[in-house]
Amino acid sequence: MTAPEQQPVASCQTPKQHYEEVAAAYEQAFFYSSVEYRDWILQHVLHHFQLPAQNGADVKVVDLGGGTGNFSQALAEAALVDSVLCVDMFREMLGHAEKRACVKTLHLDAVAFSELPPSQMRYSHILLKELIHHIPADQQCHMYQGLRSQLQPGGVIVTVTRPQEVDYPLFEAAREVWRQNQPASSAVLAAMKHAGLDVEECSYVYTAELPLDTWCDMVRQRFWSTFTHFTDAQLEAGIQEIKAAHKCRQTVRFNDKLLFLVARKWD
Repeated sequence: MTAPEQQPVASCQTPKQHYEEVAAAYEQAFFYSSVEYRDWILQHVLHHFQLPAQNGADVKVVDLGGGTGNFSQALAEAALVDSVLCVDMFREMLGHAEKRACVKTLHLDAVAFSELPPSQMRYSHILLKELIHHIPADQQCHMYQGLRSQLQPGGVIVTVTRPQEVDYPLFEAAREVWRQNQPASSAVLAAMKHAGLDVEECSYVYTAELPLDTWCDMVRQRFWSTFTHFTDAQLEAGIQEIKAAHKCRQTVRFNDKLLFLVARKWD
């Protein structure tokens, strides 16, 4: 039974407070620092985007919720485009993106971006990577409808998300917060289809191994918004729970399963 001090609270930080604090160290966490891991995701994004494009196609790419622009830059280079538009609602994150050579930035949240008229925003490829869990369920269809209107005919939207049950070395209260806040892919697919998009779901698994202390430091720094639901004391108790579960081991090994929800606009 989980100890009372480890029970999740509603939230100990607002999203703004969270990203203000993590912006400087955001790319130090494994999921954003590992070039091998980044390139593994990039390979699948390029596959579903069908990039680099052939026959001189007009390619305009937006990375919605692109944060510090780390992935936006890599995507621009791999897709052989001059730039990728990195859209994010947190100026602290975009401050890093603005320094990248192949990244243009726009300070806006995802729903507001989707409401911009196609005459202003017209794109061939839109990426939502690790973003959909931040979009309220009752706004997802509206957002995808707007994004669809911004897509060129034949355009693609790729939403990269994760399942509700995951293999990460989390403490139990954090695992429950994850379940509560991670939308089911079936619900997101339904929103995309209702928006008039033709959708398919693919899944890919990356096996990662890193030092236990590195993982615990990532948790302590609240590298994911999951951990904003805990006070410092609750988080330290959770870290001790993780260490106890991995006693006599110096590393953690887990399978990171990513779900790619690929939507196309044919008309």
